[in-house]
Amino acid sequence: MDKDRVAAILATELDSEVLVILTDVDAIYRNWGRPDAAPIRSLPLDEALEMLSTSEFAPGTMRQQLEAAVTFLRPAAPPPSLLAPPAGPAPAAG
Repeated sequence: MDKDRVAAILATELDSEVLVILTDVDAIYRNWGRPDAAPIRSLPLDEALEMLSTSEFAPGTMRQQLEAAVTFLRPAAPPPSLLAPPAGPAPAAG
């Protein structure tokens, strides 16, 4: 089990309202590594579940982060969306 999944389980057990997953990439991408790759900025839970049931995200991609987000959101009703911040410059190192 990876750290993102553990964080999602812990956040659920603590009845957290928010799960923040930090990463050094700007988004999860649909069709990663292909010319038609596109960032996913919002993703309804049912679509995330569908994507995880396919080979869209291979091991070593953002699959683990998406699985963690689904783990955290699954008990929620109505189905929320997975959101990413808008693209922009990275924050300055402090």
